[in-house]
This record gives sequence, C-alpha cells and structure tokens, in this order.
Amino acid sequence: MPPLDHPAPLLHALQAAGVACALVVAGCTAPPDDPLLQQPTFAVEAARPWIGSGTLLVTPPVADAFHAAGAQLVDPTPARAAMQNPEAFRALDREQRLAGVVLAGPPATYRPLLQYLGTADGWTLVHLDHLTVLFKRGPAEAWDPAQIGRLRDRLAIPSRPAFLSGAGLLLLESGKTDAARRALEEAESLGDHSPATQAALAAVDALQERWDSALARADKILARDKQFPAALYVRGQALFALHRFDEALAVAEGLLRRYPSDPQYLLLHAKAAHETHDYEAEIASLRKLIAQMESQGITPGGYRIYLGQALSARHDGQGARAEFERALREGGLNASQIDFARRAIERLGGKPPAPAGPSKKPGR
Repeated sequence: MPPLDHPAPLLHALQAAGVACALVVAGCTAPPDDPLLQQPTFAVEAARPWIGSGTLLVTPPVADAFHAAGAQLVDPTPARAAMQNPEAFRALDREQRLAGVVLAGPPATYRPLLQYLGTADGWTLVHLDHLTVLFKRGPAEAWDPAQIGRLRDRLAIPSRPAFLSGAGLLLLESGKTDAARRALEEAESLGDHSPATQAALAAVDALQERWDSALARADKILARDKQFPAALYVRGQALFALHRFDEALAVAEGLLRRYPSDPQYLLLHAKAAHETHDYEAEIASLRKLIAQMESQGITPGGYRIYLGQALSARHDGQGARAEFERALREGGLNASQIDFARRAIERLGGKPPAPAGPSKKPGR
C-alpha cells in the first residue's frame, strides 16, 4: 500500500474493553471515599481562572460540576454533534466563540474532536488528568508533563495507581506517548497489573514499534482473558508488523464480528486482507471506513488510494481510476501519494485532475 501521511491511532480499542472506574479510569477500582478520583476537581480548578470568560463545550460526564462552578455551557444537542464532527465544532465555534473545551467520559464519544483540537490553530492543551482533557482558546500556558506528578502527589498513596492509569490512557489518546509510558509504568510499579493498564502499555510498545514486546504483553493479557478487545487489537497490529499476515487477518476478523463498525478494526482488517490478497474483504472494509470519515467531515486522502489499489488488483480498472481521480480532487494527499495516484490514472488510460489542497483530518 502507498504510505499514509499520518498513522491511524492505536487506542480506539481501549475504550471498547469496557473496564471503567469512576467516569473513565480504566482497569482499576478507585477507593469510593476519595473525591479527588471520583469528581473532576482538578479540571474545575484548572479552568476556574477563565471559567466565566465565555461559553464552554463540556462533555456530559462532568457538565454538572462545571455548571455548578458557574460555567456557561453549550446546549447538549450541538455539543454532542461537535464532539463527533470537527466540521460541526467549527460551525458551533463560529456561532458562539467558545472559550474552552472540556472532554471527559469514554474517549470514543469525543475522539474526533480531541484529535482535531490537538493541532488546531488557536487552541492550547492546558490540562490533563485521569478524567479530563482541557483546551483553552488563544494563547495560554501549555500543558506540562510535570503536571501529572504534581496532581499525583495530591492524592493518597492508595489512590495513585488509579490516577496514573487513567492519566496514562488519556495521554495516549492525546498523542503524548512518552508521558503515557511513564504514567502507566509508574501505575504498574505501584501495583496496577490490570488488563487495561497492561493493554495500554502494549499499545505504547506498538506506537513506538517495539513489536515483539507489544505481542508478548498482548499474549500475556489474553492468557487471562481471551476476548479482551484492546489486547486483541494490539496483537493484530504486532502480527501485521511482524509480517504474520494470515494471523493478523484472523484477529481482525474476530474483532469485526464483535464490533463491525469500529474504524481501527476496519483498517487493520483492510491492511491484512490486502497482504493476503483477499481484495473483496479489503474493499468492503475500506468502503465502510471511508464512509465513516466522510460522515465526520474528514477527507479520506490515502484511504481512497488504498481502495483504488484494491479495485485495480481485482481487475476493476474503471472503478480504480475513479477512486484515484476522486482522491486527487478531494485533496489531503502528500507528495508521494499524489505522484502514485497520477501515475496510476495514466496507467489506466485517464488524465489526472489537478490535486486539491490539504485535507480536513484529525491531527494525530
């Protein structure tokens, strides 16, 4: 396959594992008498200096706490749409000129917005803890990895593994891989050996291309729980990277039987199917994946080139050319992808259209 200009995130499966403590902390049981773990106290404190400066978009799990602190909140219906669609967020922001965004709860409910804000001009990540991620409009003091240690030290020792595990997962979701590893390894050293924390560490190994270690961690988790989705996903990624494509395809097929619309599982399935020359399976997964991206206002970019390749391999030259042409018209391609698509169109007897500009995509 031609290279994509950005990798798909590895962490989508962690939320699907369904292990939660308080609002989002995975893989642990927080002491019920520790309000600093159960409530978004840290996030409200971080936002208090600017909480009255304008409207905030706050996800439902912590909306009541921010409302009680005096924040003016976006109504729930447009907030939900904005969490899943960067185009809807931009429209809402033009209308209301948001002062800040507070994300909490299952990451699947807000992942597109988190990925967008991570690189959007005019927004700064200012706070991250075990429950929440905060972005502030305009210039601000950016989040510092030392913040995790300062917050940890405010907690009682028995509560620290839960905090570090939850923070580690959100650091991964936010693309802070090195900081995530530090938090998760510290949680492990303090006694958190839960499947979710181990799966998160396996995902860190995968993101850092330590494939043998990722596979070993995943297999260790699956020895305890054969159906743990996060471990299965990392195992599939590692098998693919180690060129064990038939095994990777089997893992992806099993995940899709349980989660047929999950975009990360669809991508893994498409990649493994391509390498095993199962082009019909590849095409089906790519079409589902592209449809999801379009529904979120994200330009498919290189994924449409993948589809064109698969159609060409199936001897559907007309369909392949149409996908390559559409990829050029839609934009979002890097230089090598543009060159690949142009040469493919010419080889199929067409005339390449002029390529469009940059894509609208999450900045992971």
